[in-house]
Amino acid sequence: DASFAGLPPSSRLKVLDVDVFSIGETQPTDGSFRVIEHDEGETYRRLVCRDGQLVGAILYGDTHLAGQVTQAIESGTQLAQLAWFSEEERNQP
Repeated sequence: DASFAGLPPSSRLKVLDVDVFSIGETQPTDGSFRVIEHDEGETYRRLVCRDGQLVGAILYGDTHLAGQVTQAIESGTQLAQLAWFSEEERNQP
């Protein structure tokens, strides 16, 4: 008996002419999560990982990765398999 777990909640909006996208678990509840933040002034990316998989994200300013982030979260893809996930981000504590 397979059950449908549902899709992670997501939001896409424009605030004061700035694109914002969020999906999944964006505020970790315990130490089992790893948060990777990338801030480049006009753009901000927060990736939330658990057990080697992306489980949530916030994209601010540049949301071009929204589709790929959504697909990675929904499919449970391992971080090492994500071509757009930078080496710098993989190595953040």
